[in-house]
Amino acid sequence: MNYVHKKDLTFYSNMMAQAFAEMYRVLKPGHWASVVFHNTDDAVWRAIQEGAQSAGFGVVNAMAFDKKQGTFNQVNMGKDSAAGFDVVLNLLKPKSGRANGTASQTIQLDILLVQAISDYLSGGPEPAYRTTQFLHSYAIRHLLENNVVIEKVTIPYLEELLLHHFKLVDGYWYLRGEQVLDGGLGIMVENEASAIAWLSRVLTNEPQTTGDLIPQWQIATLNTGDSLTKSLEQILEENFWPDKHTGRWRVPTAAERETMSARADLSAQAHRRVVRRFLEGELDRRPDDRELCAWIRFCYNREFYAEAAALFPHVSEARVDPQEYRAVKRIASVCRMRAQQQKE
Repeated sequence: MNYVHKKDLTFYSNMMAQAFAEMYRVLKPGHWASVVFHNTDDAVWRAIQEGAQSAGFGVVNAMAFDKKQGTFNQVNMGKDSAAGFDVVLNLLKPKSGRANGTASQTIQLDILLVQAISDYLSGGPEPAYRTTQFLHSYAIRHLLENNVVIEKVTIPYLEELLLHHFKLVDGYWYLRGEQVLDGGLGIMVENEASAIAWLSRVLTNEPQTTGDLIPQWQIATLNTGDSLTKSLEQILEENFWPDKHTGRWRVPTAAERETMSARADLSAQAHRRVVRRFLEGELDRRPDDRELCAWIRFCYNREFYAEAAALFPHVSEARVDPQEYRAVKRIASVCRMRAQQQKE
């Protein structure tokens, strides 16, 4: 998947969309496809998901896959940022309702159940709330709330579905690979705040390299969409402490937090001066459009709203990923409003 580094992201996204469309075409309705993913770039991960969904696949879940043998970067180059695990994305091609309406409804019901139970187990419930009986009552309640017919969802029916998609440990159901991903952390990653909380729990249990965290992060942020604007690397750098000797990130001490805060303030002000020089036409270079998008996000996060709003007209829509352009456009709109409020 590192091919994206040699080609423009838009080209890569289109290429993957075509590949998923062909997979969808040749796959029989009601059958599954599993895609093994290995890349550290959040934008590439989003492109994979969007390509699968645009082709018509249902993205049911994702899980970590430990190949045991390290990659070339891990073994020969010792890169801590190399992903330690692959991510397996499980896709389902629904059956055509015209060909077999009953079968199509069954597939859609299975997808709904798997997604609902995956979301529920991702919340890290106590063992007593992980039994087949409890999950059955949870599933029935969820279906009723969504006006779905429940007659077919018996305990044996649900148990067969659970065996296919989840794992049973001592009579309790868990997400496959859950002990690797969150260990029952009970935190859903939905935005930056919950991402920081999730990483804090993970790194409190055991300091880890960026490579260790990447596959866990990709799975934890599977359904965040545009609500999470920062990458894993950005959140780590802004909120956690890197051990220079081991290359592992950990939760900082109180003293380290003070150091980080002072360092961040100095860095932010220096970056802001560069942005202002560019806006005033005094910078000796023109940043490319992706860098300008990163500057907009930086200014927004630091509450430099006037600068963020002023930067956006310099971004060329044709030169950045369409999803990124839409995201920074929304950010710039918010910044214009907040900059006006600051003046008042």
